[in-house]
Amino acid sequence: MTGLFPVYEVDYGWGKPHWVATVGVPFKNLVALMDTKDGDGIEAWVSMVEKDKDVIEAKYKLLYMQLVTPA
Repeated sequence: MTGLFPVYEVDYGWGKPHWVATVGVPFKNLVALMDTKDGDGIEAWVSMVEKDKDVIEAKYKLLYMQLVTPA
């Protein structure tokens, strides 16, 4: 799988990134899909208000929310 913008191939002088993320940009009701660094998967970033998250968790009985930690 290859994305249209190869974010993991960009080198600004200190090497290629280990993980790519957006910072400080408030989004609401947004889903962003990106290739993983190895190209074998997809990262899904979902932005929503707390009450909507609570409704989704209750409706689909999610067991837990996982915090993504870059490797």
